[in-house]
Amino acid sequence: MPQLDTTAYFTQITWLAITYATFYLALTKYTLPIITKILYTRQYKALQAHNTQQSPLHDENLHKQQNTLQHVVHACAQAKNALQNTMSQSQTWVHTATHNVQHQQLSQLQNTYTKHMQHASNTLAHTNSALKYTMNPAAQHACKMSKPNNINKTRVFQKAFLSTLFKQA
Repeated sequence: MPQLDTTAYFTQITWLAITYATFYLALTKYTLPIITKILYTRQYKALQAHNTQQSPLHDENLHKQQNTLQHVVHACAQAKNALQNTMSQSQTWVHTATHNVQHQQLSQLQNTYTKHMQHASNTLAHTNSALKYTMNPAAQHACKMSKPNNINKTRVFQKAFLSTLFKQA
């Protein structure tokens, strides 16, 4: 292989150095100064346009900024509406779930309470009738509590109260 021939190393290094030197001189003397002038001119014109606000792109940029701002405001309004809808749906769901749980638990408690009240009323009625027949009349008269002035209103109230309790059973 000729690349690995030790006698050809000197010529290969020489031509490599000549090629790189030529390339370096061409870049530094011709190409880079032209690019530097172009960049400097562009920067100078942009600075002048920015200072005088007469840039042809200024109106377009301003229009794009306003358009972007409108899109951001619209997106914020949509986000606010979505959040409000989510909150109202969440509140509705919580209210419905709470109502369902309360209805189930309270109806069970109401049924239990009604059964206990029926049992207590029956027990009280049986106890009163048993005491009426087993106690002597003098003891019954001594144990009686004073009756209310309007017995009819009391009975109507008791019937209404007991009927509302026993409707659930």
